[in-house]
Amino acid sequence: AEGAYVAHMWRDPGNPKTQLKYPMPTEAVMRNKARAVSAWMQEFTAKPMSFPEYEDIVSGLRPLGDMSNFDRLRKKLQCAPFSHYLQRFSYVYLESGLIPPEVFQLRDASTGLCIERVPHTRAPHPMALAPCAGGESVGGVSELQL
Repeated sequence: AEGAYVAHMWRDPGNPKTQLKYPMPTEAVMRNKARAVSAWMQEFTAKPMSFPEYEDIVSGLRPLGDMSNFDRLRKKLQCAPFSHYLQRFSYVYLESGLIPPEVFQLRDASTGLCIERVPHTRAPHPMALAPCAGGESVGGVSELQL
């Protein structure tokens, strides 16, 4: 929407004003993130929803709920597509390298498997060998043989 701004507050362990004042269940956080992705990211939705953290949501085990109100709101506010947001703030996302020009996977030559992060409810998230997510022909994911 014209004149709209987004603000973010980062939690700083040294600053009590930024500390969480109430418990936040991980499932609720992931559902809210998935709803935000679904509502606002249009053609970019598939990528974040491919992450293991969203598996229960994508499978329907934990549904998002009715999202039709977001379509009406976007239309009412005359929101530009998410790609417009990325272009408008290209100095943050593109020029700084936050969104890389290329992504790749590390493939173990002996097993043919790739390194993948295993999501846990809390950090750290360990790494494991898992089937690779496509290749050059699927989503443009390059692979680096080890």
